[in-house]
Amino acid sequence: MVGFIALFGIATNDGVNNGYLYHQVFEDMKPTSVHDVREAVCNGREKTCSSAMMTTAVAVIALLPVLSSTARSRYNGSYGNPAFGGMVIQV
Repeated sequence: MVGFIALFGIATNDGVNNGYLYHQVFEDMKPTSVHDVREAVCNGREKTCSSAMMTTAVAVIALLPVLSSTARSRYNGSYGNPAFGGMVIQV
């Protein structure tokens, strides 16, 4: 459950960041036609992709100590493996 909550939080954070960045691009370009909207989306895609990858990469790096720990704990494998796998797939 903890891994699911972590994945849900990362996905929500990425969605909010994407919405904010696309809003900025649309405010700057002020598209008036379908072609302008497509161009704005293509320009915003670079910003949103990099922010989502950085957010997920930070979470994956933060989970590396949990994955590599050899201490006997019930949370090491059960928390680290699904959360790490889900975040890698998300990228």
